[in-house]
Amino acid sequence: MLDEPFAALDALTRIRMHGLVHQLLRRHSPGVVLVTHDIDEALSLSDRVVVLNEGRVRLDVLVEVPGPRARTDRAFEHLRQRLLAELGVVTDEPPGPCGGPRNRAAQAREAEAYHRTVKF
Repeated sequence: MLDEPFAALDALTRIRMHGLVHQLLRRHSPGVVLVTHDIDEALSLSDRVVVLNEGRVRLDVLVEVPGPRARTDRAFEHLRQRLLAELGVVTDEPPGPCGGPRNRAAQAREAEAYHRTVKF
């Protein structure tokens, strides 16, 4: 079980650790439960994403995007928008570079979703 394993890491170390996890998963094929509030992290590292709210499953979706997954992939962005919508974060503007939010308002909405008690 990986419970928020990257939360305290700086951006560059987080990228390196994502790569390490990918290597370990390919090499050893373990069953892993990853708990995260980071939607992109969930979609990048997981084969399945489960959204919980108050102890109940709100969404259970398979991530059928071939790897390595790029945030610019249309299927990745579609799943990302679906998860954001489920969390009540709906953006009117198109995504920015790499599928990220284009402006501070979109970033604030994602941050608000992050601070809810929802786990992936």
